[in-house]
Amino acid sequence: MKKQVIWAGLFILILGMLKCETPSHQKSNMSKNATQQIGGTFGTVQKDTVNWVGLWKGEGQREVFIKNAIREFNFSNPDIYINFKFREEIPEFLAINSPIRDMPDALFIANMIRQNKYDWDVILMVSSSMYQYVGDALNSPHWGHEYLVNFADVPGFEETQNADVFQNEVFRQSYDNIFLGPFIEGTYYVIYCNQDLAEKVGFEVKQFDMTIDDLIEAIKKIDAYNQANGTHIAPFYENSDWITLSILFEHLFRSAINYSLDYQAPETFTKSHQIAFKRCLDAFEQMGHYRPVIESQGRNAWTESRHLVLEDKAVFYINGTWMYNMWESIDSSKVHKMLPCELPVFQKINFYNGEYKANHAVLKQSPRREQAIKALMHLASEDVALDWIRMAKSPTGVKVDFEQFGAGGDANEAFVIQMIQKYGKNIGNAAAPIFGTSNTGVSVDGEGLLAILRGEKTADDMFREYMAKGLK
Repeated sequence: MKKQVIWAGLFILILGMLKCETPSHQKSNMSKNATQQIGGTFGTVQKDTVNWVGLWKGEGQREVFIKNAIREFNFSNPDIYINFKFREEIPEFLAINSPIRDMPDALFIANMIRQNKYDWDVILMVSSSMYQYVGDALNSPHWGHEYLVNFADVPGFEETQNADVFQNEVFRQSYDNIFLGPFIEGTYYVIYCNQDLAEKVGFEVKQFDMTIDDLIEAIKKIDAYNQANGTHIAPFYENSDWITLSILFEHLFRSAINYSLDYQAPETFTKSHQIAFKRCLDAFEQMGHYRPVIESQGRNAWTESRHLVLEDKAVFYINGTWMYNMWESIDSSKVHKMLPCELPVFQKINFYNGEYKANHAVLKQSPRREQAIKALMHLASEDVALDWIRMAKSPTGVKVDFEQFGAGGDANEAFVIQMIQKYGKNIGNAAAPIFGTSNTGVSVDGEGLLAILRGEKTADDMFREYMAKGLK
C-alpha cells in the first residue's frame, strides 16, 4: 500500500510538470514577445522581455563580463527577462552591408525608427560617428533628442557616475549633449611593451613618466641586440590599415605645447605650433635611424597580424587598453607579457589621451522603456564597474571606491587605478590642435610618419610639405 501511494504521487508530479512545460512552438517565439508567463508549482510569474543588442563578442573577458552582468540582472529581477543578443547574432544586422565602420549599426537603428518597429529596446551607440550616421539616414542631425532616453533625466543616474567624467564637456558633447547611459567603458591609449623581449634585449621598462628619450634609448638597444645576434626583433608593431603611431605623435605634440584640458587652440598654424610640430618630426627621424618598424608593416592587416607582438616579433604597440582583451582572446597565456605604459612625452603635462563611452542607449519609443532603463542602470552599479576593471583591464566612468578595490589584482589593473588617480578628469581624445582651428581639415599623415621611420624622407621634407599646403 505504501509503495502504491509513492507511485501515485510520482505520477501526479510528472503530470504536473508536463502541463507546466512550455509548448515547443511557444518557446521559439519567447524572445519576440513583450511578456512571458513562466508557470510553476507555486503559480505564474509575469516577465517583461527586454531585447538588448550587445557588444564585445569574441573579446575575451569583455564578453564574459557582459554575459555575467546580464545573468545577474535576470536573477535579481524575476519580473524582467533580458533577451541578449550580440549584433553578430542578429540576421537583420548581418543583412546590412557597408564598408564604412559603424555604418551597419547606424542603418540598423535608422531602419527601426523609419519603420516604427521597435523590436530592440537597448541598442548600440558606440561612437559619435555612428550617432551622426543615424542622423544622416533620418535627415535629422539631432535625432537623439526625439528618439533616445537621456539618462541625465533618470533619477539617481548622476550619483552613479564619476563626477570627473559626468562633468567633462568633451564627453557631454560626444552625443549631442545626451547621456546615453552609464559610462561603463573607459580607455587609455598606451604604449604596450613586451616584457619578455625587454628583458631579453636588456632595457628596463618605464611604465610611468616615460620620456621620448627613454623610448629612443630602448629602440637603440633593440637595434644593437639585433645586430649582435642576427635577429629581426622590431621595436614597433604596425599594420597597413590602422596606423597607430600617429597616436604617439599627437601626444608628443601635446607635451611640446604644454597642453591641458582647458587649452585654447589658436586659430592659425602659429609659430609656436610650427616649432612643436617640427620637434615631433625630429623625434621620429631620430627613431628612424634604428629600423624601428616591423618589416611586414605594409602586408599586415590589423585583424590578421595583431598577434605578432605576442609571438615576440615586436616590442612595442600603441593602442587602447582594450587591446588586452583582444590579445586575451588570441592567447590568454601570453597576454600578461604585454605591459601597458604611459605614452612618452617631452615634458610632463596634466592631461592624458583617453575616453569614456556609454556604448548602449534606450529608445524612447520602446514599449518596454522603463524596464530597459532599469536593465541598463544595472551597469552603473559599483560591483559591476569593479568587475569591468578586473576583467577588461580598462578604466570606467562609473563611480567606484578604490580603497575597497585594493592595489589591483595584476599589473594591468594596478596601472588603470593609478592612471585614474593621477589624471582624474584631465582625459580627452580629440585630435591634438596641431594646425589651428582654421585648418581642421588637415591631419598628420600616418604614411608620412612611417616614411620618416623607414628613412625614406626626413623631418625637414615632411615639414616643408605641410608648409607648402598654404596653411593659415
